[in-house]
Amino acid sequence: MSHEETQGNPAVVGLAGFGLTTMVLQFHNVGWCGVGPIVALAFIFGGLAQMIAGFQEFKYGRVDYMWPKPGKNTPAKKTTYIYKVPDQDVFVGAGVYVGGMLY
Repeated sequence: MSHEETQGNPAVVGLAGFGLTTMVLQFHNVGWCGVGPIVALAFIFGGLAQMIAGFQEFKYGRVDYMWPKPGKNTPAKKTTYIYKVPDQDVFVGAGVYVGGMLY
């Protein structure tokens, strides 16, 4: 029996940061606080926490990058996920262009 370390979903960091920053922005809109806390949250959650969450996603095999669609020269956003089969030298991967196939 093998022991695998499980990790949480790092996307929660992004959702929490967006929600908290939006809530504090509303506090500013009603006059309960200045602009300082909003800027601080934007830097912390918008920069540092998102970068850490991105590194955590990379551990799972998910990578976002720009790559031309077939028959096109302009790069488009693509998300790829690669999974290593435990105890095997086998990788399974899939990728999708973000935004649909029509454009």
